[in-house]
Amino acid sequence: MEAGVAEPKALNTPPKPHRTLWYSDGNIVLSTDRYLFKVHKSFLARHSSVFEDLFDFPVIDGTDDDAENAGACATTQEMYDGLPLVTLAGDKGEDIAHLLRAVYEPRYYDRTSNKTPLATIIALLQLSTKYDFKDIRGDVVFQISKHYPMDFSDYLTTKDSDEESSLFGKQRWECHIPLLAAAFTAQADVLLPTLYFVASGHSMEDILDPSNMDTLPPDCSRTLLLGREKLRRSLTTLAAFLPTYLAKGVKNNVCRERKPCLDIAIYSRSADFVDACFYRSGGRAIFRSNVVGLGKGNTGPRVCDVCCKYVGIEVDKCRKVIWKHVPSYFELKEWGALKEELEKMTT
Repeated sequence: MEAGVAEPKALNTPPKPHRTLWYSDGNIVLSTDRYLFKVHKSFLARHSSVFEDLFDFPVIDGTDDDAENAGACATTQEMYDGLPLVTLAGDKGEDIAHLLRAVYEPRYYDRTSNKTPLATIIALLQLSTKYDFKDIRGDVVFQISKHYPMDFSDYLTTKDSDEESSLFGKQRWECHIPLLAAAFTAQADVLLPTLYFVASGHSMEDILDPSNMDTLPPDCSRTLLLGREKLRRSLTTLAAFLPTYLAKGVKNNVCRERKPCLDIAIYSRSADFVDACFYRSGGRAIFRSNVVGLGKGNTGPRVCDVCCKYVGIEVDKCRKVIWKHVPSYFELKEWGALKEELEKMTT
């Protein structure tokens, strides 16, 4: 192309009828950036108070007589192929398609399936909130809450909870920040404490990565960073007291070995211990992975199972106390109030 000659701008492609969500007996057309949906007013209004109000708003077709008789509150009705056209401003066509299919097709979304793509989960959570589809919102919140539970014991025993395991078509760790952003936007406070907790397990470098900062709303980012600092400070204090648990075990004659292994145990790195506390591992596993016995060449045998179990129990007692305060670190209601809200929302 010659210098000084501007490249032609790409023309905006008009939305086209969706392949499956275009019902021959539909009586209203919803318009998005990419798709048009020919659907049924009464059916959507039955499930959504927002659509019910939207469809009841007085409109005119643009004629002088109609404009004179409709009143000052009426708006001019856009039409498409002889049917009222309603533009869903700011919503992506693919996301609206997920919502409408969940409404029209009972088997499209299954709240017990972990194979539903993350993009679908996020779209359903945000749009069911925006358009007040209570049943869909309740199902999505229920599903997410099973993977990000409120009880500490449930958090530790979540099925397939390894960070590398599959969840919603991604590795589990890849879901934390996108789900946090979606729950924050959807004002699903019942999901936020646990999502903030797992997101706090990410490194600062990861959180500040442009892709994550673009995903998180500014207020959510601020709350995450401030709460993360408080949370990690509490876990660092727990790590600092670990030698006290070792000494306590020796004093109480916990170990059955001739030379108490807690008396010769060495503690590796507190930073690694703090990071491990975000994993869904019990205190016993965390302690075992961060402490070794002291022998020749500073290598020696592993700390015995009895001692690991003892210290693990002490560690989990402290982690449970910290867990109790997680909502306050992120300026949220206490667990009890959030559990009541979740119960009302999902039953």
